[in-house]
Amino acid sequence: MAIRKSNKLPQTAVIKQILKRSRYIVPISFLSRPEFQSLLHQAEEEFGFDHERGLTIPCEEVVFQSLTSMLR
Repeated sequence: MAIRKSNKLPQTAVIKQILKRSRYIVPISFLSRPEFQSLLHQAEEEFGFDHERGLTIPCEEVVFQSLTSMLR
């Protein structure tokens, strides 16, 4: 009987991979904030919401980090 290796990565490895690609996980509570709603509207107009792996937000990473740090 052969032992099969799982293709799943540990959660920490997955999170590290996400962060390396400048992807962020934001709390659901951010989605209702007017500041974030504006970004979501811009994202829908520019890129649409039909993505397999996340949502593309049309702003610089520094601006996004600043916004999300203020919303916490």
